[in-house]
Amino acid sequence: MKGTFLSIFFFLAVNLVQAQNEFQNAFKNNSKASVEHLRINFSDDLGNTTHLPISILKGKNEGPVFTIVAGVHGFEYPPIVATQLYNLATPPINVNETVMCISSLEEE
Repeated sequence: MKGTFLSIFFFLAVNLVQAQNEFQNAFKNNSKASVEHLRINFSDDLGNTTHLPISILKGKNEGPVFTIVAGVHGFEYPPIVATQLYNLATPPINVNETVMCISSLEEE
């Protein structure tokens, strides 16, 4: 039991560090009005894999971060589609601060 707990803790810690590094690199980008697309991959000991797509739209000014999360309760399609359309239709120059979009489906 103790070994299982340590394995789970180690797995979570490694994924957290990897994800945090990707976020830090996206937010360190000093260029104004840019878009960063992240894909955080997850896997387990059984070989199951999945990912979490995240888009960060950095606006023309620094300021607060607004987060849009879609697909929290499974595949609720209207919010997921709306989030994806927002990413496609919004040029970063039109965003004043930073918008982070998280959806449960891969964006093509």
